[in-house]
Amino acid sequence: MDIMGENNGFVFVWAISNFSFCKNDQPVISPDFCPWVLNGSKLRLAMYPIEEECVVCYMYMADCKVAGRMFRFELSFLDRDFQSYYYLNFPDNLEDPEIMNDCKILIDREALHIDKRFLLLHDDTLTIRLKIYEFQESPTPERIFFETKISTKSICITQIVKNATQFLSLFSNYTKTVFWVPSEPRGDPVLSVILSKSFRYDEPRIFFEIDPGQENPVRALSCLVYLLGSNGRKYFCREIDVFLPGLFMRKIKHPFEIANSFILNNKEEFFPNDNLFISFEFKFPRD
Repeated sequence: MDIMGENNGFVFVWAISNFSFCKNDQPVISPDFCPWVLNGSKLRLAMYPIEEECVVCYMYMADCKVAGRMFRFELSFLDRDFQSYYYLNFPDNLEDPEIMNDCKILIDREALHIDKRFLLLHDDTLTIRLKIYEFQESPTPERIFFETKISTKSICITQIVKNATQFLSLFSNYTKTVFWVPSEPRGDPVLSVILSKSFRYDEPRIFFEIDPGQENPVRALSCLVYLLGSNGRKYFCREIDVFLPGLFMRKIKHPFEIANSFILNNKEEFFPNDNLFISFEFKFPRD
């Protein structure tokens, strides 16, 4: 009998959206669930993003009512196709439910950082699956899906570069204009956004850099940058990667690839009155 097949047991899938904004000092806890296969015993999962080099998921059990029965558990992180990527299999006879506290799975933060948009953290969602199988015949599996959404806050700021063609045409190898992003409206600034131009290309181009400074480090942030055309539509969107929990944001530069010739040839459509509108949408973890 294939005890790890899909025809028996219990399956719990837990999706954590806005994963990068998990607070560093607090775990994320799933709701309690009582699978029929465990006769009413309560289970829960807890995800801790506080480890320095990894993310840890634990399984806890309370009110054990199946002492002496043999089970097999599979705890895994799922990729975007719901295939197990990191997983842990462990059998147990549940004589001592406290042993469940030692059942944990770890995932390397560097792997999350590399694969977050394509595999493990698609749309910044971490998906965890728990399977429970008993070493005997079981009816059709029970399946539960639950989503935890990490609360965030957003700030949108639009920067106007007046006389855009002149800004790009000035004879200078490097020109900057700086503005600050507050943590709340009229609050203390948490980082600066610097619009710059450079002649490192065949013609001057605008790019931007984000500097968190030293006094107000940002632990998690995402940013969507785009141009506003004369009709208010968004063009040339560019998204900055979301920073993982526990990692301080570093100074970064992102070429925006806006060439001087494009501005000159599209003044009426994109640059009314020769003004360049660049908008930044920032997302922060909610306190």
